[in-house]
Amino acid sequence: MTSISSFSSLSPALPAWAALAPAGLPALPDAATSGTRAPAPSGAATETSADTLPSMQPRVTSPLTWEQKSGDAVTSLMTSNYASPSLSGRFQGLGAALLNRFSNAGGDFSQSVLQSASGARGATPIALSQNALHGAAANQITLAVQTADGVTVTLSLGSQDNGLAVQVKSSGKLSDADRGALAQLSGAFQNAIDGIGKVPPKLDLGGLAQYDTTLLSSVDLQAQVQTGSTLRTLTFHADSAQRAFSSDGPDGSIKVSVDLSHPASTGGAQQRSAAIDAYLKQFDQAGSRGNPNPAMLAMFKDAFQQLNSAAPRQGAGKASTLTDVDHAMLTGLADFSASLTDTPGSPNQMRPGEADTFAYQASQTTSVGGHGPLDRTLSQKQHTHLDASFHQALTSDAPPALDDSKQSQNYDYRQISDDASGDAEVGYSQGALAQASLRQTASQSTRVSTYVMGQLTGQSTTPATATLSRDMLGLLKAAQQLGGQAPQDGARRQQALATIHDTVLLQSDPARLRSAGTD
Repeated sequence: MTSISSFSSLSPALPAWAALAPAGLPALPDAATSGTRAPAPSGAATETSADTLPSMQPRVTSPLTWEQKSGDAVTSLMTSNYASPSLSGRFQGLGAALLNRFSNAGGDFSQSVLQSASGARGATPIALSQNALHGAAANQITLAVQTADGVTVTLSLGSQDNGLAVQVKSSGKLSDADRGALAQLSGAFQNAIDGIGKVPPKLDLGGLAQYDTTLLSSVDLQAQVQTGSTLRTLTFHADSAQRAFSSDGPDGSIKVSVDLSHPASTGGAQQRSAAIDAYLKQFDQAGSRGNPNPAMLAMFKDAFQQLNSAAPRQGAGKASTLTDVDHAMLTGLADFSASLTDTPGSPNQMRPGEADTFAYQASQTTSVGGHGPLDRTLSQKQHTHLDASFHQALTSDAPPALDDSKQSQNYDYRQISDDASGDAEVGYSQGALAQASLRQTASQSTRVSTYVMGQLTGQSTTPATATLSRDMLGLLKAAQQLGGQAPQDGARRQQALATIHDTVLLQSDPARLRSAGTD
């Protein structure tokens, strides 16, 4: 993940005394007017020696221009944040303050502070720069929330070297209940902003995924962060049918989508947590085999966990007939697709065709069929796939130098291809369990080409495969019969179902899958 550059133009142009606030804020009531130049600090340009005379030319500082004069809490916070050299410092507390201001005051609001270019004259250049800060800043975060009544509230924060801006707009009138639901998102919005501002970014979207679904219909977050000439974009969307996250930048892309259209097929919190943990282990295993960008893998794992952790809103439908026995054969997660792709690189100058790559996909699909609750079928398919290649030094864990000298050409070039799948099936006839099965496969292929002083000295391919097929009907029927009246009967039933659930979670390591078949 690329790091967020500091706002280098702030430090020389904005010493601590120059963070001017609009009139109405106590410390700096007179310096906010457009075109007003900040006074030099006491003692500035007074250093002298025996051979020099103090300069009589006044020190020039580019003026700060505020969009409007205001003494509100948001403007006050912008005053203290503006001189921060980091994006996280610029946006600290601003998202929550802006959303709270709107929830309490109720009106649209727009504010910006701009460090005008030296020599700028007239209102037009400043107005254009202010508009650009609101809609096209180098670093921009926008939250759009739609209420159940169809009103959209949009909040935006923009920051670049010479300015900071916030804005909130509503497409219509909101009820008090709607305002309360929006106010409840203030902490989640700020957490998301704080995470995006970290170096490298750290996702914190869980709070936004848990909005009040009775009053709000959708939540969208868009962000872009610029470092030099490179740009990373992040998007998040949540509504009653799906949650989705994507990230694109110079180091690669991430996409995670969760289908919430069949909420009754998802399990309880404990079952979902166990399934998420199992998938996170699969992701770590793919990372240990494929050598991805660590920051990208961490973001991928965060996105998967946060989008799957929040329970979907329950609803009626064909899947509502599922029992706890059915759920034992499912992961407990809503259906999803997820992918992580690193930008390919060619680090070896002498063999540019040897690319460093990492591409990983994971998915789950669930279907319920049949002719009614008494004669139905249940199927869930899981799948993961990894393609990767990378250079590895022969004698150390550090990446090989790989310059144009033969001495640098001592390395292994590894090419990885892994695949894993799981297929669970359950069938009922006249209300009775008729069939239940589980089939799992895992394969790994590792091809290693070894170079010493630039010469190919060895080449090998190591395959590993395993397949496990199980008839689960007996286990499910046995668990069904544990539903007695005594408390211990319920506990025994839940333990039996949990054991069945553990077996259906995907296993991408052939050795571990073979071991599971001998248990």
